[in-house]
Amino acid sequence: MSKTPIRAGAIVQARNGSSRFPRKVFAGIAGKPVLWHIIDRLRRCEILDEIIIATSTRQIDREILAYAQGEDVQSFAGSEDDVQSRFLGAADEFHLDVIVRICGDSPFIDPGMIDRLVKEMLKDNGDYAEPDPATPAAYEGMEAVTLKALQKSRQLGDEGPDREHVTRYIRNHAHEFKLVHPKPTESVRGEFRLSVDNQADLRFARAVYEGLYKPGEVFTTHELVEFLRERPEVKKINAHVKQKDTAAKNFHVIFYIASGEKTGDATHLARVLNENWHCGIGFIGDLPADEMRGLRAIGYRARLLKSNNPAKEIDRILKSWKANLVLFKNEKDQKLRVAMQKLGWRVAMQNDSPEKLLKARDE
Repeated sequence: MSKTPIRAGAIVQARNGSSRFPRKVFAGIAGKPVLWHIIDRLRRCEILDEIIIATSTRQIDREILAYAQGEDVQSFAGSEDDVQSRFLGAADEFHLDVIVRICGDSPFIDPGMIDRLVKEMLKDNGDYAEPDPATPAAYEGMEAVTLKALQKSRQLGDEGPDREHVTRYIRNHAHEFKLVHPKPTESVRGEFRLSVDNQADLRFARAVYEGLYKPGEVFTTHELVEFLRERPEVKKINAHVKQKDTAAKNFHVIFYIASGEKTGDATHLARVLNENWHCGIGFIGDLPADEMRGLRAIGYRARLLKSNNPAKEIDRILKSWKANLVLFKNEKDQKLRVAMQKLGWRVAMQNDSPEKLLKARDE
């Protein structure tokens, strides 16, 4: 009797509700959304039987399901917070034996390395594979795991971070699994930041695609690295951005804009907090329509206040945004600041340093 063929599928983890960059999967690069480029690169893989876009069941993520259908790839909706169950549900629905986990903010994934991860994992009878973490290289946002290993980690892991970060238990308990770490070739080694998690990352990705992308083709990781070595100014675009620690708390900072104030002064601080400190950013207040469109275009939440009772309306918005800190610009807003404090919110002034503002995150 012949052995049943192994079914491998890429599951792309995507949602619209990111606090640091809402709808980033639809951010445009070379005239196409980030998600389109991910799908396009996955289609070049030889090993994959399915491409599945896995999102949440929230209303806001129905757009992602519709997009997947329009691109003629599979989709699955599951838990927003228990991402591991979302992956297991998608694997079950599409009968996968091997899962290739792809981050939805990774427009530089390498089809050849994806094939290599799966092939070497299966050849070595492994449970999990990722590019050798001890050898920095231009690979980001991809890993392979067997369904059996992920099911085992589900049984043994905790109900918090291990379920939010799909393969965390496996990576933290390597003695319980067989891990395979293919070494990147010399030509692609080095320190690079390739995910799109904020506006600096998006500017970087756009600059790379402007230099390398040709419709109907995908540039290789080797070409990417050569380009960045020849154009160090492009690599510098997001060099200041540090990868967020998976154990770090989400911290959402909201700027209050009073009547007559402009958002320009606040956007510099917002950019620093977002790109250097991984904060989610929102603006509320007397916001003209063009300013709201501009803020939303760069990935920030923005809401016009309409009520005669601003404290009550702001309280409702802050709760829906899961805010942590509200920043005011002028001392004339003291009455509203006091009202927000009485409602239990942390408040501060926009002229405080980021370091001082973020002390509240660790309290």
